[in-house]
Amino acid sequence: MKLELGIPNIENYQKLLKDELFLEMEIFSNHFLQDNSRFLATYNRKWVADPLHQWSRRWEYPYVYSMIGQYLTSRLESECRVLDAGSGVTFFPYYLISQFKNIEMICCDYDASFKAIINNINSTSQKTVNFLETNLQEISLEDESVDILYCVSVLEHTNNFELIIKEFNRVLKPTGMLIITFDISLDGISDISPSLAEELLQTLAKYFNPLNTIENQPIIDAVKNPNILTTHYIAQLNRDWLPWKYPLLSILKSAFIKRHFPNSLMKNLTFYCQSFKVK
Repeated sequence: MKLELGIPNIENYQKLLKDELFLEMEIFSNHFLQDNSRFLATYNRKWVADPLHQWSRRWEYPYVYSMIGQYLTSRLESECRVLDAGSGVTFFPYYLISQFKNIEMICCDYDASFKAIINNINSTSQKTVNFLETNLQEISLEDESVDILYCVSVLEHTNNFELIIKEFNRVLKPTGMLIITFDISLDGISDISPSLAEELLQTLAKYFNPLNTIENQPIIDAVKNPNILTTHYIAQLNRDWLPWKYPLLSILKSAFIKRHFPNSLMKNLTFYCQSFKVK
């Protein structure tokens, strides 16, 4: 199944959940969580315990995987360095190294406690990943040292995404690929509005060219489509797929920060996916 760029629609999301790619990824993720439950216990108390079954990750992880697969088909047997920027601790880097040959997998995040968790997981894994404690505004890697960099729903939570995008440009090789996904707040409560999402894309365009083109429609117009995937739609299917353990507390906290109170007691988000090459 070919995953669309931009904002996914409900019909294609439903198709993906029945696709062989997602089902295989789901099996791997379930085994990963079961095998490493003792290592992830502390992490799960603060972060999403089952990332693949979170609403947007069901699409984002297969999207990233498919883009990496397309990139690697042209590289034959050459080694490839992959960076998961703002990684947390998830099954996904381990899934990548189980599926693709000759890749070096690096996870980076600001939280030093993740290193011990990943070391424990590595101790029982056939293939291992590396962890780098670093700030995304100053990534502790050499210039032009990464082939693929992906960043899943991180930039919308940062204070200065241009500094981070410049760092992505610095560490990527001239032939490298950047894969970005980010949440968009449809109700103005969460981190990035449709207008600010447009600004993010414009900033990316200063340093990168899109690998594929999509319909030239501003995000502020695209989000008006009633068929796009949103958290309000997911809430009708299964609220357990949403990332908030305490939805009301989460929305009250966000509303206090934004000084804006919504019409609903459930945040309404969608998300955007795109891949780029270095200019």
